[in-house]
Amino acid sequence: EETISHVLLENIEIGSTIITDCWPAYINISSLGFNHLTVNHSENFIDPNTGANT
Repeated sequence: EETISHVLLENIEIGSTIITDCWPAYINISSLGFNHLTVNHSENFIDPNTGANT
């Protein structure tokens, strides 16, 4: 989780939208200042509410 946070903060502009699956290491992405959309692949590959897909 710490490595992911570091990579995101070093390479992606704060406020950007990041779309991921529901892997637990991604849980704090929105607390870093990013707009975080997720897709639960056990339910679908495109979130029917947001349109997010991975």
